[in-house]
Amino acid sequence: MKKIFVVVLVLLILVPAIMAKTVDLTVETDYPFRYVVLKMFSANGGNFIGTEYPGKTDLHGTLNGNLTTDSSSLNIVAYVIENGDALVKQEFNNVKVGSKVFLDMSTEEDESIFDDNEQGDDGQDEDNSTEEGANTTLTGEGNTGEDYGEITGAVVDDSSSSVSIIFYYVLGVLLLAGIIGFVVGKMVRTRRTKMGYSDPRDRKMPNVPEPKPVESVGSRGDMTTEARIAEAERKIREAQQELNKMRNQERIKSAEEKLRKDQEELERLRRDEN
Repeated sequence: MKKIFVVVLVLLILVPAIMAKTVDLTVETDYPFRYVVLKMFSANGGNFIGTEYPGKTDLHGTLNGNLTTDSSSLNIVAYVIENGDALVKQEFNNVKVGSKVFLDMSTEEDESIFDDNEQGDDGQDEDNSTEEGANTTLTGEGNTGEDYGEITGAVVDDSSSSVSIIFYYVLGVLLLAGIIGFVVGKMVRTRRTKMGYSDPRDRKMPNVPEPKPVESVGSRGDMTTEARIAEAERKIREAQQELNKMRNQERIKSAEEKLRKDQEELERLRRDEN
């Protein structure tokens, strides 16, 4: 049972990594040394999948990087970012994820190549739109500050969504690990109990009988001969001790009497000398 839980945990961790694939990504822009941000949505339901940060464009405004996903078709919203501001926003619909993905955000062309030598149809080209003017210092006439606010806000919100998804994944793995640890621990305790081991906290102290009071020899009505002899010897010892005390007292009295007489004799002699 323990092995099954371990296998399930490993599969939950490895399956997303196994299903995801990394393909080469090329993005053409008119802006050198700018960061590119890609928001990915499912091509079918339009659900948000995640945000990719492939890197920075080179001197010619080209970005060569990687794109990691487990989908075969995506809707991508691409941004060119400078100092946190979106300079360009462009949407690419139904992007086929093959061995290579090419996104053209330059003003010379408004089309995207999805796979090797594969291009979208005319309808898809019409859907691809370039919105320049997110920053008023770089736009032509007709673009307002609202476009800038919407694009910048979208990038910030999607970054937060990506972080939230990662947080929930980590939380789910921790909860699953806790449940598995609890079940495995319970199984181990049950097995130890069956094998004769027990938890020291579950052990009960044995009932120790209280000692019975010892009855004295004299309290019995039917004393044995040995008990009578022991009782008689005890009485003799007590009488001997009492007699010794009396003798000691007599000796003390005799010594005190002799001392008194000697003191009287000493006083008499001193008076005679005077």
